Amino acid sequence: MSFLDAQSRATLFEPPEAYEEALARYALSVEDIAFAKGHRRSHNRLGFAIQLALVRDLGRPLRAGEAPPQAIISIVADQLGIDPAVFGFYAQREETRRDMRARSLPLLGCVLSGRAITVV
Repeated sequence: MSFLDAQSRATLFEPPEAYEEALARYALSVEDIAFAKGHRRSHNRLGFAIQLALVRDLGRPLRAGEAPPQAIISIVADQLGIDPAVFGFYAQREETRRDMRARSLPLLGCVLSGRAITVV
């Protein structure tokens, strides 16, 4: 038995595909941009900002092997002044993705316990 149909579940738990919807949901704050710019390489700045935005919007970071919709990549990259194409270099190492997730959660007042994200 499921309380949500597939469309409702996707609306709540998956990043938006449509550019207009992503534009409304993935605006970075001045602080977000400053934290992202603390990373040396452009692909890590972009990946970190996307992780931060996903946790804020969906309550979860990128999953292993997941690539967000191109609309999100483009919107976040534009706010950082980065070429969206560099996202392909982000998290080629699993350790990078995990490290960025670990760094983004405390900025939102969250901790990762097991597989769940908890607000502290």
